[in-house]
Amino acid sequence: MEKKLYLHIGYPRTATKTLQFYLFKKHTDINYLGRFPNRKISHHRLIIKILNYDDKQFESNFDKLVNETKNLPIDISKTNLISDEFFLLNDFLYNRITIEKSLERISRLCKSSEIELIILFSVRNQTDIIKSIFSVTFLTSLNTNCTKIIDLISKKKTDTYTHNFVNSLNYQGLYQKISKFLGKDNIKFIFFEDLQINPTNYFAEISDILNIDYDQSLKLTKNLHAHEMNDQISNDPQLSTKYQMFIYKVRKFRFKLILEPNFLLKILDFLKKVLLKSSLKKKDVYKNRDQLETGLMILDKNEKKIKNYFNETNKKFFNIKKTNLALIKYYF
Repeated sequence: MEKKLYLHIGYPRTATKTLQFYLFKKHTDINYLGRFPNRKISHHRLIIKILNYDDKQFESNFDKLVNETKNLPIDISKTNLISDEFFLLNDFLYNRITIEKSLERISRLCKSSEIELIILFSVRNQTDIIKSIFSVTFLTSLNTNCTKIIDLISKKKTDTYTHNFVNSLNYQGLYQKISKFLGKDNIKFIFFEDLQINPTNYFAEISDILNIDYDQSLKLTKNLHAHEMNDQISNDPQLSTKYQMFIYKVRKFRFKLILEPNFLLKILDFLKKVLLKSSLKKKDVYKNRDQLETGLMILDKNEKKIKNYFNETNKKFFNIKKTNLALIKYYF
């Protein structure tokens, strides 16, 4: 029987961590090899090398990497899965390695190891994904701003980083690039909006793609909690006062959480965030919050421009995918 490896790579802000926490690592039909966001070393060691080696390191270590790939604990009786959104993040957010190069690397390793590689993308309409990424990264890893993003979309001259960030959301272009070396049949897409419209159908589609038990998928995700933008804001020391953070935690508290194995670590992490806030003045918190709200207002005001910018590529993309009409309205 041929070995298969599924690689789910996001996009970020498309319920990636929700899938990692609630479905992938708990489903008994899945042999889950990572990523584990709540562990100190969260990425699989092979993936770390694929994403971080320069060209010379990758080529000189290729045979060793092939051996590591062959030694992956593949279980032919289950669906073997790696989920790691840093394939994309290292491209359009950090500018470290392009998605085409990192996927071509793992594709070469799998072919040399006689493993069939299947890529699973989770995507979201460009307007919402830009807003959501901006809201959680504008004070940290995002090296552009909403004005520059709208300037680019308005066909005004801007910087290379902003160009790469925006155009990495061209799903049709991405599909064309990677299908050249992966093959069209080995690229699958799921849509965040389907989770919003009908979670039952969403998990039915994922279960069908991964060939896992649908009833168990539904049971595991019955009480799922997606990482919403407001959750991130309410738990961010740079955007919320100590009082706001405390009230947020109290409202979210459920006694059954005490039974979770990492409950104590979560509480300690929260207390650490609150204590770190002692060095941040309240006026700075409100200044950061104003900056966030101003940015989101700019994006809301220009929503039609953003949709028009991706209009032609989305038409081609959805024609290929033949997606339902309830979903398409989010993109046009």
